[in-house]
Amino acid sequence: MMTSEIDRFIRSMESWESSIGLPKDGADFSEVSSIINMSGKEVAALTSQEAANKAFVVSQIALSVQRGYNRCTSFIRWAKAATNSENRAELCRLIDIANQRMDRISFLTRRLETMGDALISVQRSRYYQETRK
Repeated sequence: MMTSEIDRFIRSMESWESSIGLPKDGADFSEVSSIINMSGKEVAALTSQEAANKAFVVSQIALSVQRGYNRCTSFIRWAKAATNSENRAELCRLIDIANQRMDRISFLTRRLETMGDALISVQRSRYYQETRK
């Protein structure tokens, strides 16, 4: 019974996200790994277009991570309001899991945004250098 209630909640949230125009979350995390692990030499060798493309990928991943965080937050609020005593232990366990996930990703969105901003700075610098030749 609890699973069907959770599924109904998740479907309603996904339906709402779709209704406001958010695409389904299908971010490719494999590409961002190579970007965030770039050395200083690799970043220095980027063209303006490459830096802009990498900044865009990083911002997509930041959005995806933020959505995950927001989903945990909304789930916790929903679970705390669903105080059916027979499911209370299961809800508490799920709330703990959601809180643990939030603890792990709470800083990631901001760090990814910072990295994207740095890549945009590189892009602007390269563009300036490329147009001054």
